[in-house]
Amino acid sequence: MTTVLELEDLVVEYRASGRVRALDGASLTVKSGESWGIVGESGSGKSTLALALAGALPADVASSGGLRYLGRDMLAAPVAWWREYRQRELGAIFQDPMGALDPTMKVGRQLMLAVGGRYRGEARGMLFDEHFGAVSLPAPRETARKYSWELSGGMAQRVAIAIALANDPRLLVADEPTSALDAGVRGRVVGLLHRVQREHERTSIVFTHDLNAVERLATHVAVMYAGRVVESGSAELVLGQPRHPYTRALLACAPGLEGRRERLEAIGGAPPVLHEASSGCAFADRCPLVIDRCRSERPRSEEVGARLVACFRAGTDGA
Repeated sequence: MTTVLELEDLVVEYRASGRVRALDGASLTVKSGESWGIVGESGSGKSTLALALAGALPADVASSGGLRYLGRDMLAAPVAWWREYRQRELGAIFQDPMGALDPTMKVGRQLMLAVGGRYRGEARGMLFDEHFGAVSLPAPRETARKYSWELSGGMAQRVAIAIALANDPRLLVADEPTSALDAGVRGRVVGLLHRVQREHERTSIVFTHDLNAVERLATHVAVMYAGRVVESGSAELVLGQPRHPYTRALLACAPGLEGRRERLEAIGGAPPVLHEASSGCAFADRCPLVIDRCRSERPRSEEVGARLVACFRAGTDGA
């Protein structure tokens, strides 16, 4: 399988008002056709990674390490490459569909701009039928004549998904694509994304805190904490047999994943705000399995039980 995306010890620091390290050596390899769910608490680095993949990081950041797309060094790529990548290779879906769509332009016009062609008469109607119909929007041609602010949140997100998929992108990135939707609409949009992935076999990365959505959307899962990937592998193993203490704690407090008569357990404390590289395991202060080594030595990802885990105790009976 072709390696589509590769992160190797990726570091991203914001420096506008003090130094904040959002990514602290994140590593991940994504192969062609895989569907990844990137999960973690707020502050884990998910959104920064999503922005990095879209080339949308603010100008005040400093970055280092490896970030490669089909072998191309994205951190050193010129503006012209990024423009072509975003137009032809990347489909991006954001958590706020109203913010992602232009409120001054009818959504049909935005779709036409995305495919880069001029359509008139019946050809235009067929374009709307094809792309808006594919995301189950009712009356595609009528919807195309509306502005984003005339649509419900669920309809606006479907329009955003249709635009993201219009050029048949090789890589689909979705950052919290259902967080702005109510529960009923959220389930339908997750179902739509699942159908799109299944039918088109796209390589996709979904950044979310919704572990129920990840169960439906992802073949693989990466768990992020304090800017690092602490556990990664098949969704079946990571969600069904977690080995990192943070992964276990995250699953224990996820609504809908608890077993019968089980209570949700909150994770004590809060994720750290890093200003430099973590000297030890960033989860040490919250971990029930912590040992002295965790506070003084930074764990590297190693293969444990057919997945990668960054934890000194992942291969012991305690984990």
